[in-house]
Amino acid sequence: MRKILNILSSIIIFAMPFTSAVSCGKNKNSNKNDLNLTSIQREMVEGAEFMSRLIISSRHENININLNEMLSIYLTPIPTSLMIPTSFKYNNNNVNFSTKIDKYRNYLAPSIQKLNKTGSAGTYASYVMGMYDDSFYTNFLKNNYFEDSFNLNGDIGFNKPGDKNEMGYFSGLDKNLKLSNEESRRDLSWGIQDTGPLTNYLLDLDYDGSYPGDYNGTNGLSTFFHGKPDINGGGTNSSGYLHYNSVISKGKGYWNGNDIYKDINDKLKSGKYESAKTSKFQSDNFSSYPKINNIEFNKNGIDLMNTASNLNIDGYINNFVSSIEGVSSTDFGASMLLNIVNILTPILTSDIDWVNTSIQMIGISLIYNIQNAINKIQESDDLTAFLINNGFNQEILNNKTNKRPQVKANDITKPNVETAKITRIYNEQENDIIKDQLENLKQVGIFIDELVKFSDNLKDNNIKKEFIEKFFKNKRTPFWDSYEVIIKPNVMGIGAKGLTQEGWDMLLDNGGERIINLLSLLSDSYKELSKKEKSKQLLEIENSDIYKNKSLQQLSKSEFTKLRSVLGYSIAENNFVEGSILDSYYNLITNKNIRGVSEFDFMLDILKDGLNYDMENVYKDSLQYIYDDNYWNISNIKINSTDSSKINGELEFELNYTGVGDISSNADQQLKKVDVPMNFNPYQTLVKHQMNDPNVNKIKNLIDMDRTSGVVLGKDQLKLTQKDLLEYDGTAMNYKNVNHNYKVVWKNLSNDINNPYWVVTGIKSFNENGQEFFNIY
Repeated sequence: MRKILNILSSIIIFAMPFTSAVSCGKNKNSNKNDLNLTSIQREMVEGAEFMSRLIISSRHENININLNEMLSIYLTPIPTSLMIPTSFKYNNNNVNFSTKIDKYRNYLAPSIQKLNKTGSAGTYASYVMGMYDDSFYTNFLKNNYFEDSFNLNGDIGFNKPGDKNEMGYFSGLDKNLKLSNEESRRDLSWGIQDTGPLTNYLLDLDYDGSYPGDYNGTNGLSTFFHGKPDINGGGTNSSGYLHYNSVISKGKGYWNGNDIYKDINDKLKSGKYESAKTSKFQSDNFSSYPKINNIEFNKNGIDLMNTASNLNIDGYINNFVSSIEGVSSTDFGASMLLNIVNILTPILTSDIDWVNTSIQMIGISLIYNIQNAINKIQESDDLTAFLINNGFNQEILNNKTNKRPQVKANDITKPNVETAKITRIYNEQENDIIKDQLENLKQVGIFIDELVKFSDNLKDNNIKKEFIEKFFKNKRTPFWDSYEVIIKPNVMGIGAKGLTQEGWDMLLDNGGERIINLLSLLSDSYKELSKKEKSKQLLEIENSDIYKNKSLQQLSKSEFTKLRSVLGYSIAENNFVEGSILDSYYNLITNKNIRGVSEFDFMLDILKDGLNYDMENVYKDSLQYIYDDNYWNISNIKINSTDSSKINGELEFELNYTGVGDISSNADQQLKKVDVPMNFNPYQTLVKHQMNDPNVNKIKNLIDMDRTSGVVLGKDQLKLTQKDLLEYDGTAMNYKNVNHNYKVVWKNLSNDINNPYWVVTGIKSFNENGQEFFNIY
């Protein structure tokens, strides 16, 4: 599938010194899998390569979408309400961003997942590009938050309990923030502001991005229900360029956590801004895009962010589906499987990670809710009479199981860790008929088996049709009612698609063969869960001091690896231990010889394919040029570590991009280097826009007022005019084919072998003529 360059000989392409464990040259006709890389090295390279694609594609000469919000839709979609679907089909070809992103997260920056929680903070380019000194990143690993802005009491950092969270004031102006001493790293300061259409042109007109505390600028219902950023709810790092793409569409954020109700025109020293216009009949379709001085700009950035917002709820379900496609017996595939197991049968839950708990509640409903369907069948005279009259075992029918109400769609908006835990199935409840919970689970499995057998034995098509209509077809039936959370998850009035009635009907086609096979698979799950040794192991993990009240995302790398081993993955064998929990799940997900596995895949395809149409335009216009290997070639890979934990480990490669670029930008012809001084602020905050609040005086002593900030460095150094800025920035409205080359370096800045943190530490850019070109900042 991949069309990536193989490497045959060692070629030094960077001037910086580098000792490599693997160093290879370029051969266009080979596949990357032919390289002399271990499986872990290959995953590291693919993770770094894909994140590099995101960064590079955002540049003016390429797709030209401001980078920060691009990173946020993939790395912090939960707090930004921009959970874009990551798995779908385009022209009948599978697209799966999730596995690519997870290779970066799992190997190079596992702690980045700790940002993707409740609150309102997104991902700045400075978090993945090493423009700052090492302490900026090592402090994050220690604290689980970055420190790049203030609240008006002088507090820094976000996602903390209490009211000590930053709220986006004076981003990048903390006296303690220092850029890297290394010029190659300091030169990456373009990542925050100098990407996306008209960013330099607008900065020269005094627009330095959104106001402190602004949320995204989309009109999605999820954005509405999120509410404004709150200092007591994790705060926010949002201001300036975090939400440039979406804020530019309407002129301001949908919410502002600091009650600042101003828009772009309030900052501009000259010129006039006009917001994007939506279609009269379709509020999510744009009839025109924003304009500054009558110049229309940023079509792709606005379309992409609004799609992410509109599909936010669907994105949760979709991202779970896409994760399953990455399951295998490799190190990476086993990690993906553990994530899936912890959703379908939540082993680790945390009361401080409510969004993840919501996802787990959707996952556990697939297994848990069958008990409610059985309860409804056993309580219905009409249904029991139908079963008995057509051959169902009366003893099994009369042997009632314990009552267990289903997880409902609206339950996921108020998640409870006790409800989400898989171990709840072992808890005795007051009115239980069967006191031995393992025996109850066995009886559930026996009932499901008998229902499958009953269906298999129905030879009369009319009776089989009646069976499907009475038990499965619509909301009045026990199975539809019990699985509404999957079929039609109308959460808080937000119409997430789910399976839809059409998808549910597809499972019921051919006399319900698919749904019956799925029930058989479900029975296998109950047989596993009813085993004494499995229940003992799950309860021991839950009560362990290491894992208690922790989500999977909160584990260190060593804790995660240990849990994966305890559940049955052998690194030495590169496989699952026979009979273990992970081995059982691996078979239930991948072994097509097991009845129901193919139907499980079919159901997941329905969930995924339901979003194909919604994702078609943004994939065609922008995302394909990031995802599709046909537009990228990687070569000259050099890596000096056998796994990601090596302190000071380095990885470098060359990326050739042959997709499309902004036809209106001449950024690839800017051949003069701009000096980035040590006192430069990459966040480009203009202090004068934040001095009106009288409380600012309390924190003046914390702010570096002399820092170079809110100015386009290249304008003065290169003597550029406003017209020059406009032609460099581009408008991102029309595109042409391009051919650009980039030399990229990554380095692990962590000093903890159990918690690696790799960032980009160098990017050099070359146009189709082989000339190096530079940013203007």
